[in-house]
Amino acid sequence: MATEDLQTELRRAVDRLRTTALSALARPGADGRTPADAAYSVAQELADAAARLEGEPARPLPRLGDPVVADQLAVCGADLLALDPPASVAERLRERVAGLRRTDP
Repeated sequence: MATEDLQTELRRAVDRLRTTALSALARPGADGRTPADAAYSVAQELADAAARLEGEPARPLPRLGDPVVADQLAVCGADLLALDPPASVAERLRERVAGLRRTDP
């Protein structure tokens, strides 16, 4: 169930990012971070979790730019979901992904 919930939140967040204007993705919020920065950070967390599950070291994701941050999030999420993460991992990351949708782009 937690994995399915993570998948649902990923779909929602990716859809929202893909339909957000590039100017909005690049606009800093009150904390100084842009929505693209936040999405990249979550994508890195997803990639790190997948690496841990595979027994591999975490590696930094390349920062490919605001126009493709939704795709990075989608790919990192799909990679993690393919590993069938434990419920505790899926739930923690679901919260992080859901947080992306709760911020104003």
